[in-house]
Amino acid sequence: MLSADKFAIAKAGEELICQFYEKDVDVPLNTLRYRLFQKKVAISTSAVAPEDLPPTSDAAVFHSYRTYLQTQVWKGETLNPLERGFSIQKERMMPITMLEPPAPPNLLKLIRCGCKTGFKSKTCSCRKHGLKCTDLCKECRGVSFTNCQDAELDTF
Repeated sequence: MLSADKFAIAKAGEELICQFYEKDVDVPLNTLRYRLFQKKVAISTSAVAPEDLPPTSDAAVFHSYRTYLQTQVWKGETLNPLERGFSIQKERMMPITMLEPPAPPNLLKLIRCGCKTGFKSKTCSCRKHGLKCTDLCKECRGVSFTNCQDAELDTF
């Protein structure tokens, strides 16, 4: 069995994903993600949806591992899924989506929702993207309802 090393899989996956978003680009995926974010912010009249951006390099690595694993399974090869983008959680095999945050923490603090219905539904854009509501959110101000962060005091 010929098995590619993890570095080669991650590099090939990142290069392929970059090509989906911009031809003839020779920059790391996170750099491309940032450039496209800047372009979208400059021309957008509303919030930039995370799904309109390329994945982070961290997310792409795990996706590439899982893709490689699936390809090898189809070819009849046996590889350890725990070494190729999966983990065991609560006695179940689960995909690892990423280990790093989707954006720098200071940028994530700028994301806000405009919910008005108690923030229990999936219409809350913060909840939808796996984030807690913050003090920038329109109605809850990050201190009420069900999806808010614990109050943190800044020290100067």
